Amino acid sequence: MKLSKKYIVGIVIIGAVLAGAAIVAWRYAERGVLPSNAIAPLGNSQGSILADSSRSVSVSARMNNKEVEVVLHIKKGWHVNANPATLDDLIPTTITVLNQKRPLEAVAHYPAGHDSGIAIDGKTILVYEDMTRIPVSLTQTEVPTRVMVKVQACNDQGICLPPAEVATDIVASASSSTSN
Repeated sequence: MKLSKKYIVGIVIIGAVLAGAAIVAWRYAERGVLPSNAIAPLGNSQGSILADSSRSVSVSARMNNKEVEVVLHIKKGWHVNANPATLDDLIPTTITVLNQKRPLEAVAHYPAGHDSGIAIDGKTILVYEDMTRIPVSLTQTEVPTRVMVKVQACNDQGICLPPAEVATDIVASASSSTSN
């Protein structure tokens, strides 16, 4: 099948217009200036123009003797996958304890997930919700300074954002600082 010259020129023009629109949108997003008709904000807390799970989840961590308590702070209408995840294709919540940037040996005691009300392939998806607490036991004596939590946030309709790693410094509780 031979395409006419007008048809080919039309396709090239449409492609050029779409490419130009993508470049303009990219430039707006880089400067943090979005047109008023933007469907969704494109920036996240790490400065990327792509939305990821860090837009819906943050964490806090407190040291208590030889255990770190990690608390998930999840926006209303969102949740993260439990660990273990219900299905192989889902990304479970995982915790890494760090001393500066170096991972430490630790064992996270993931709680049972809650019923999300969403079923896939006949399986109810288990999730963590806002204020879920996850205790982490340290298996070495080195002092932890940060936690990094890998999460994939999904809304209550089952639409998921790309996974992200959210991190925070560990705060010493009053009891752990006095019991050396």
